[in-house]
Amino acid sequence: MAWTPVPARTVLSGWRTARPGGNLFVRVERIYNAHHEANPTKQYWKNNLRRKDKEVANDTEVEEFLSSALVGRLGTCFNNIPYITPVNFVYINNKIYFHSAHEGRKIENIKHNRQVCFETDEMISIIPGMRMPCGSRTRYKSVIAFGVIRVVIDIDEKTDALNKLIEKYAPEAPRLPHSSDAARRTNVLVVDVEEITAKQG
Repeated sequence: MAWTPVPARTVLSGWRTARPGGNLFVRVERIYNAHHEANPTKQYWKNNLRRKDKEVANDTEVEEFLSSALVGRLGTCFNNIPYITPVNFVYINNKIYFHSAHEGRKIENIKHNRQVCFETDEMISIIPGMRMPCGSRTRYKSVIAFGVIRVVIDIDEKTDALNKLIEKYAPEAPRLPHSSDAARRTNVLVVDVEEITAKQG
């Protein structure tokens, strides 16, 4: 899995995410020039992580965390109004799958804007400051991903994703057969990840 690749077509202005109890943030600066316009399929990335000692660069470690994390948060946006939805999810081959209702604000947002952000984290513990509250810190892990979301149409892809969700959240439940009515009725969304960053503290 490639780390922090950003297709030139994806023009990103700065973004930040603060860790609990601190000011650590990641800022992805706008990468846009005539050379990129001339090479729209070339991969570019720029990751200005202030604390490089917090970065998790090991692919296996990040994939294991994404596989075990139970709750993710999907960020969508329409008309400059952001919206966050907590979701159960499964991570498969640089894609994030989850099932969804067929209607609702999330669905309306992605009809107009398929660019999304996804976040998951684990707060391990809080270490209190012994002399003053500002000296407190948090032990944590977190992953933030950007990508393009789509509705899964292919019945085989949809069934595989649903069975992976069953395996993760209800391992004793029966699996869905391919081309089942349940799979056809269920709405499944997938985020094709284009950029991902992980950190821990």
